[in-house]
Amino acid sequence: MRKYFNYFIYVSIAFLLVALYKADYLVIPKIGNIPLFVLSIFILLSGFLSDAWGWQTALRKINVKIKFADAVASFGLSVFGKYIPGKVWIIAGRAAYISKRYKNVSETEVLSVSFITQFVSLWVGLIYGAIALWVMDNVWIYIISAGVIWLGLTLTVFTKYPHQIVAGLYRRILKKEFKVPYIPFKDAIAIVPVYILRWGAFALSFYLFVISLVGESVPFITGFAFPLATILGIVVLIAPGGLGVRETILVGFLKWNGLITTVATTVSVVSRLWFLIAEVSLFILAFTIHKLKKEKKLK
Repeated sequence: MRKYFNYFIYVSIAFLLVALYKADYLVIPKIGNIPLFVLSIFILLSGFLSDAWGWQTALRKINVKIKFADAVASFGLSVFGKYIPGKVWIIAGRAAYISKRYKNVSETEVLSVSFITQFVSLWVGLIYGAIALWVMDNVWIYIISAGVIWLGLTLTVFTKYPHQIVAGLYRRILKKEFKVPYIPFKDAIAIVPVYILRWGAFALSFYLFVISLVGESVPFITGFAFPLATILGIVVLIAPGGLGVRETILVGFLKWNGLITTVATTVSVVSRLWFLIAEVSLFILAFTIHKLKKEKKLK
């Protein structure tokens, strides 16, 4: 894929534009607290930068030492890949960028690490989601479901023999190769703290975003709704990027936290624009880094 990375960027932007056209992404809200809204964007962006840090740290485990700027560039330029159907393009995109920029780096090996970071991120995010569910009433079925998913992911990905059993059953039943990698927990533990920071930043930023929009204080646990909704949006294979799934979950959680339906719906819909602003900011930052490095190389 490294040969076609530029085309990948163009295609991902095209699918983003299609998503913008189909959904109410560009709903312009009335913001009650603009400074708080801007602060929430910066904190959300810091969560994305934590992703790049985790990516850089994970690559060091296979002796691929990249600069943090390149980690940000690879992550940011691929950020719109989630809008392409298939859900794996953002993972493949950053691997392609690194293998293209650094000589003697195996694209296959780097791609495997990219998948590992995604699974670790999902694993940590489920913990945040479980906390959000824990405080709710009468949702034991969802708490149990989240626990089962988390335990299943832990056993399947981080333990050798359960992984082999699942891989064997998958091949026997579906006649396809099981592509989920086995990740020794000792390799994953090094990047777990990074993703704790990542999801923590996402939760805090969403909490501040909600306050900036509704103009009044809300319970801090409200912030945990975003990791919950994002994780379930990734897991549910409906529409590129989990579009629609995340917003539906957010409405339900916000209503439980005392917001009326109309306000909860507004917050949920506007969160698309809020998140997109951070994604575009990351893309611009990554593009700037890429261009500056390219010009420096030409001099």
